[in-house]
Amino acid sequence: MPDPFLLHLPTAHTIPVIASLPHSGLLIPKEITNTLEASYQHYLPNQDWHLDRLYDFLPRLGITVLQAVYSRYVVDLNRSLREPLFGSFWQSVVAEKTAFNTAIYRTPPSREEVEQRVEQYYRPYHQQLQTLLNEQIEQFGKVYLLDLHSFLGLIEDEVCLGNGNGATFEQITKNLVSA
Repeated sequence: MPDPFLLHLPTAHTIPVIASLPHSGLLIPKEITNTLEASYQHYLPNQDWHLDRLYDFLPRLGITVLQAVYSRYVVDLNRSLREPLFGSFWQSVVAEKTAFNTAIYRTPPSREEVEQRVEQYYRPYHQQLQTLLNEQIEQFGKVYLLDLHSFLGLIEDEVCLGNGNGATFEQITKNLVSA
């Protein structure tokens, strides 16, 4: 089984920028695929296709890239680790339905299976991201995090600028350093 992420280190002089591609992965382990509705065993909507190709130039600019390997339907790396872990596509770590509100599973995962996904896929990605952020803060005194996507449908914005749920950059940085 592949690692839950790929790390692409800068090939040019490193700059204090990290690009996170939390939805770039498309792999779904066979044991999970077998629990999906038949119509979703070969295709799942709203994945961020081709991010690896879209952003393959970033390491040449000195940017560190952390790329997910597994699908957002295995575990959504861009969601907070809070209850309910299994539920809403827009809020839960493991989505019960697609963004279009259609059921994904023939056999929904048990609580234990969801927690296993968190341990196997979610935590390693976020631990690596935290390590990268802390290393660059240590080296440069600051770091910029780019959370990159290519979502089709339901979101009309061409560019969405986030701010950590209303927190300023300085507050986010202080939280990262103290973590």
